[in-house]
Parts: sequence; C-alpha cells; structure tokens
Amino acid sequence: MTSTQNVNPSEKYKDRLFRAIFDDPEHREWLLSLYNAVNNSHYTNVEDLEVTTLDDVIYTKMKNDISFLLNSQMSLYEHQSSYSPNLPLRGFLYYADLLRLKYHDKKLYSTSRLNIATPNYVVFYNGPQDIGEKQILKLSDSFEIPVKNEDEIYEWTCTMLNINKGKNEKLMESCKALKDYSEYVSMVRGNLLSGEDLNTAVENALDEAVSRNFLNGYFEKYRARIKSMSLTEYDEEEAKKVYHDEGYMEGMAAQKAEDEKIIQEKDAEIARILEENARMKALLETKKD
Repeated sequence: MTSTQNVNPSEKYKDRLFRAIFDDPEHREWLLSLYNAVNNSHYTNVEDLEVTTLDDVIYTKMKNDISFLLNSQMSLYEHQSSYSPNLPLRGFLYYADLLRLKYHDKKLYSTSRLNIATPNYVVFYNGPQDIGEKQILKLSDSFEIPVKNEDEIYEWTCTMLNINKGKNEKLMESCKALKDYSEYVSMVRGNLLSGEDLNTAVENALDEAVSRNFLNGYFEKYRARIKSMSLTEYDEEEAKKVYHDEGYMEGMAAQKAEDEKIIQEKDAEIARILEENARMKALLETKKD
C-alpha cells in the first residue's frame, strides 16, 4: 500500500477508515487481533485467515465491510454509525451471497451433505444512539407472522458491539487497533462538539493520533488518505441526517397527505362540474324536443 497525497476530500473512497484498517492486506495481524478479541481466542498465524469480503461482485450486487474464514467459521464484520433494525436481514443476505460464491459450482443436488462454514455476524457500532455495551438483534423479529412454536423458529442473529470510547473496554484492551480507531473517531467528534469546523476537527485529531503513534505509525504514513476518508465519511453522515431524519420524513408524509387531499378535492370539483354540464346538456336537449 502506498501513501496518497493531495487527495481531493470529495473523492469517494471505496474503503472507509474501519475497513481500510482491518482489511489491509499488509496488516492482517490487526484483523486477527480483532477476531481474537471478539471470540476470546489466541490465534497467532495470519496465514490461517482466508479473506472473503464481497466487493461489488457483478452478479450479487452486494458489498460488505469484511468477511473471512478461520477455523471453519465465516466471520462477517461490519461497521455502523447508525442503528438499523434491518441489520440481521442485511447480514443474512451477505452470508447467502458468500455461500453462493463459494458453492455455486458444487453439487448442491447431490445426496452427500455439503459442509458449510458456521456464520458469525458482528456489527461494530460507534453512532450517537446509546445502545449499551452490546445488543443481539434477531431476524425473527422481522417475520410478518411470528412463529408460535419455538422449536420451529429459524434464527439468524446480529451481535452489535458498541465501540464508542468508554464502552466494551475489555474488548478495546484486547485489540489495540480497534482502540486506536475508536479513540480517533472520538477525538474528531469531540473537536466538532467544541465548535471546530470539520476540516480543523479532523486535522487536530490527526495531529493527536500521530503524536500518540496510533497504529504504530499508520496514521502518520497515510495521513492524507485518512483525512480524505474522514471528511467524506462525516459529509455523508450529515447528508443522512438531512434526508433520513425521522422528523423530516414525517413532514414529507404529512405534506404528501395534504397534497393528496387537495388533489382529491380538485378531482371532486371537476367531477361536479362535469356532472353539472351533463345535466345542463340533457336539459337543453329536452327543450329542443
């Protein structure tokens, strides 16, 4: 990986910072460390990781943050700065597409059972909404008709871990890369809350990250690239707030209802006029006779 200089802040990077860090082929030890921290394991050989991340595959049209195979387990890691009850469904679709890629040329209709990797879908959350330390989201919560018999429930879960500063400290201490990432995000947000503009907030956070040697020099080496990703990321967050704010959507719904009411009233008025014209025409025809 090479450093990127003088990058236009509006350039759309395929990888945001979380993915750039933990999907970096030159630093697989960070991803392995994250896996160990999540699973309380002690793997040391990065060669055991088989990265399977979806990246806009032509026939799947899907992309996830990071996925990999280790010890017959398919781990799907995603970063989110906003809460969504649809995360289990999204993870389920990612997993289905990963299986499709891996087994599409296998004998799916054979009489021999195909062994597939056990899924583990984890979302690392650092948004403003307080979700506590951890939440387990279930796909069955989205079923239109709840399954009454618990023995018949098909389940897919999403483990949401809060990685905001001060949350899941044991997890953070077990994975320095995750802690450094969380600290940096916290510094940017803190600078913004203190009144700094976005560019200054990011620059000052980067100064601090470099001085504290975050990720063993990674923040210094790729400063320009990290800055550009940060600026783009926060611009997108603001856009989401504008266009997906619940109050805004409720206002749009109310306006739509009002518009439909006006249209209905106009339609009724036109129908009344047409009916009156038809009545007058019939009356004139009667007088001619």
